[in-house]
Amino acid sequence: MQSRSIILATVLAIAISISILTIKSTGNASQSSGQQLKLDWCAEHRVPESECTKCNSELIQSFKDKPDWCGGHGIPESHCYLCNPGIKFAQEIEYQNQKLNTKSPTKQLNLDWCGEHRVPESECTKCNSELIQSFKEKTDWCGGHGIPESHCYLCNPGITFAQEIEYQRQNSDTKSSAKQYEFDWCAEHRVPESECTKCNSELIQSFKDKPDWCGGHGIPESHCYLCNPGIKFAQEIEYQNQKLNTKSPTKQLNLDWCGEHRVPESECTKCNSELIQSFKEKTDWCGGHGIPESHCYLCNPGIKFPQEAEYQESKPKSDTRSQGKPNTSIYRGNVDYCANTDAVIQLASLQTADRSGLVVSAVSVVPSRELIEASGETEFAANASSMMTSLTTGTLVEWAVKQGDSVSKGQVIARMESIEVTILRADFLHAKAILSLSETTLQRKENLALEGITSQKEILKVRSEVERARAEYQKALTILTAIGFKENEFKKKETSVRTSLIPIRSRRSGKLVEYKANLGSVVTPGQPLALVADTHDLWVTSQIREKDLPKISLGQTASVSADVNDFQKATGKVIWISDVINPLTRMVPIHIDIDRRDSNLRAHQYVWVEIEIGELEDRFVIPQSAVQWEGCCNVVFVVVAPDRIQPRKVTVEYASGNSYVVAGLNEGEQIVTQGSYLLKTELLKEGIGAGCCGVGA
Repeated sequence: MQSRSIILATVLAIAISISILTIKSTGNASQSSGQQLKLDWCAEHRVPESECTKCNSELIQSFKDKPDWCGGHGIPESHCYLCNPGIKFAQEIEYQNQKLNTKSPTKQLNLDWCGEHRVPESECTKCNSELIQSFKEKTDWCGGHGIPESHCYLCNPGITFAQEIEYQRQNSDTKSSAKQYEFDWCAEHRVPESECTKCNSELIQSFKDKPDWCGGHGIPESHCYLCNPGIKFAQEIEYQNQKLNTKSPTKQLNLDWCGEHRVPESECTKCNSELIQSFKEKTDWCGGHGIPESHCYLCNPGIKFPQEAEYQESKPKSDTRSQGKPNTSIYRGNVDYCANTDAVIQLASLQTADRSGLVVSAVSVVPSRELIEASGETEFAANASSMMTSLTTGTLVEWAVKQGDSVSKGQVIARMESIEVTILRADFLHAKAILSLSETTLQRKENLALEGITSQKEILKVRSEVERARAEYQKALTILTAIGFKENEFKKKETSVRTSLIPIRSRRSGKLVEYKANLGSVVTPGQPLALVADTHDLWVTSQIREKDLPKISLGQTASVSADVNDFQKATGKVIWISDVINPLTRMVPIHIDIDRRDSNLRAHQYVWVEIEIGELEDRFVIPQSAVQWEGCCNVVFVVVAPDRIQPRKVTVEYASGNSYVVAGLNEGEQIVTQGSYLLKTELLKEGIGAGCCGVGA
């Protein structure tokens, strides 16, 4: 009986333990199957979500306080892949593994493959700079692109790796049927991928033939958001819906909201001008700003729409803030929405503006062309300048011309003392004496031949000796004239000429711009001695971005101004466009020919180049002093009342002299042109979130 009780207790204990194991196993499996991509990871910026300063700007100060901040790229140093290519986060590996979602839960992306640089992870010199030396020692290195030659897809387009095939197979062979972003959509330029002329320049001609081309902005007219703000593409809605990736597949971005103009889509008069009359009939119209009064944020800063809150909530975090990509080559772009959008600066009194030094002007419309801007450097034209050199070795003993003096072709500008010249002159005198003796002998032989004393054979022999002597004489004379002497100098008595001095002559007319050697220095053949140039003929060498190259052509007019002085200006023509793109900078050198007679520019001066393109169009032009960057947007301060000023976001298209060409203003609006920096400081004060700040008297 006792043994049966023991056996029963043992069986019961085993059953209980099995039940516990089963429960644990079931729980783990449930937890594993229910685990989604809810990781602390921001896939867009490749950093932990809880530390992402791009998605949450409130974290910036904490990183700066540590200090952990890369000022050059505006992100924490520990997140900067440009400064620290080998950064690794454990969350990323887990994120990639879960993203794979293969049939076998144990099959992960633990392959020897770097998906970012498309090379084996164990050989990636971008992620591990310590590997660079080993590749260089194996002479497997592409100096032009800074990676191993065996990894360089630019030099060897046909490179394949077995790891990549396995990586792609695992990445695509998933059980999940979720769609990828395989749409006909170019997110970077917001047009269909199959029609994007920025990504595929071969499409440009077809659009021009239609004709469907906006010459002012260099894109098809049907793609130009600046000229046609209401453009909509069905592909973008589908792209945004899948990019949203919400828990509920039915929750899409099909909201009644126009994110561009911040009003309901069904009421947006900017996108649908047919609605304007209905608002005017309801006497809901702001004539000053050309929109319905109920939509006018300038007159009614506190306007709220319930659709906007739903739109912002459903919008992915990655879309709520700009990536800092400039709208143009040098100007930063604006975010969609910021805390200062509805801000109002309330002046303490009507006299405050005058006391603060604020100057107000009206926005004007000026016909202008779009500009391509670039930096450059002036230099003397290659076909109008010469470097004076010596053909022999010697010591520079005299300058015959001062710097800045004009010289003519063949004029002596310096003298050099050389031992070699004494040898050359001795050779010349020897050849001259031999020639004279040979000619005398020939004359005597010919006279004897007339008397029948000398044979014809003797005369021919002497004539050959004369020709040989004449050749030696001509050789010695040519050498002396090449190094700077003139033939008439040899007609003087030899005792009256200092044979050790060599004259250095100018090979062109112009101005002696610069000495390149000092008196007393030893000069070697080919060494520069002085620069002579036509100082009126200057070139500007500028570097143009690859994307702007189709807009540049020979003969285009260019405006050139000095970096340090806007009054130093000149105009010129594009005379040369390089056939080669710099493989490192992706820039294209061009030459602009300018005439210095019309300007006071000098050689080797840094300048700013503006090349006009497109047709004349009416554009809003305002002084540069009126535009301020307040942290996320370019703003202009618009006077909405005598004692109220409101910041307005504007898009800076390009600069024209001391002015900016902008979009976002209306003709006749009063803006602050001087003193805007003071208003910017008020705008950035703490408490601005209340929507208003004051400027005291």
